[in-house]
Amino acid sequence: HGINGDFDDSTHEWTDGILALAVRYATTADRSKRQWVMLDGPVDAVWIENMNTVLDDNKKLCLNSGEIIKLSPVTTMMFEVEDLAVASPATVSRCGMVFSEQIDIGWRVLTASWCERLPERIKDYAEQMQILFEGSIDVMWEMCSRKVKQPLVVNQHWLVLNLLHLYTALLRQDLKLDEPKDDFSAKEKELKVDLLFWLALVWSFGCTTDVEGRGVLNGFIRELASGQPLQE
Repeated sequence: HGINGDFDDSTHEWTDGILALAVRYATTADRSKRQWVMLDGPVDAVWIENMNTVLDDNKKLCLNSGEIIKLSPVTTMMFEVEDLAVASPATVSRCGMVFSEQIDIGWRVLTASWCERLPERIKDYAEQMQILFEGSIDVMWEMCSRKVKQPLVVNQHWLVLNLLHLYTALLRQDLKLDEPKDDFSAKEKELKVDLLFWLALVWSFGCTTDVEGRGVLNGFIRELASGQPLQE
């Protein structure tokens, strides 16, 4: 189905798409609170052209079913896209643009934000985690992008987010963060914070390469974790 919706060829019935449902909900929601409709993904030449009536002064989403949904004054649509290769000048001129280079943002904003949201039980270990991040992410990115093959090319932010998601899941499971009782000593927590980080690093950064590359990263991560001086 398209994101706006689709007709069933056999029954000629209209089914709302995810965008139509989101916009309809936003227009009927409490007007004392701003509503955001976020579209995250590549721009498609067809559906982005259909958004022109939404983005201009009319602020109306026109569906193929004949229904017109008018956006409320507190509704804002935001597009988070990789590029505008297939977007027409008419579409681009209707939007306010914020262009950010990944290299300018860096990965540290991701880890800093993640550390700020740590559960209270392990907040005291945020500094230890930041030291682990600082000592490994840049060199692991260098290895993944230059020293081994990547069958599927990914960017640094994608890898760091994978690391953080996996690290969160491992910490939550092993330290039983969802349970009300804390049965772990400070020393046990410190050890688990360290060991689980390396496990998350292996399965996040290490998953992007082939079998041969995994062998290279295996030895490299062992040296990194042991604190040995790294060879060029």
